[in-house]
Amino acid sequence: MRTFQEVVAAFETLDATELQHWIEEHWILPAREGETYVFSEVDVARVTLIQEMRSDLGVGAEAIPLVLSLLDQAYAMREQVRALTRAIEAQPDETRKAIEAFLKDV
Repeated sequence: MRTFQEVVAAFETLDATELQHWIEEHWILPAREGETYVFSEVDVARVTLIQEMRSDLGVGAEAIPLVLSLLDQAYAMREQVRALTRAIEAQPDETRKAIEAFLKDV
């Protein structure tokens, strides 16, 4: 876990005002401990992603929410597929084979 100041210090081109704006826009959702923001590694990875989109890819501020939303949806779907796969693997052979046969026809 990292503090607000540690996150700002970790990025050469990020200032506190910009990071605060990203939090206010809900692009980053750090936890709070009292009045202090606490950033998980996922939060820091998201800061890195936004920095790369803005500086390396030239993605404008108006497009960032859309890109983040699409990425969040893709990650959520991936987790759902993993859960579904585990559920299928837990089924009896007959059920798994029936599901496999169904999916071959799709």
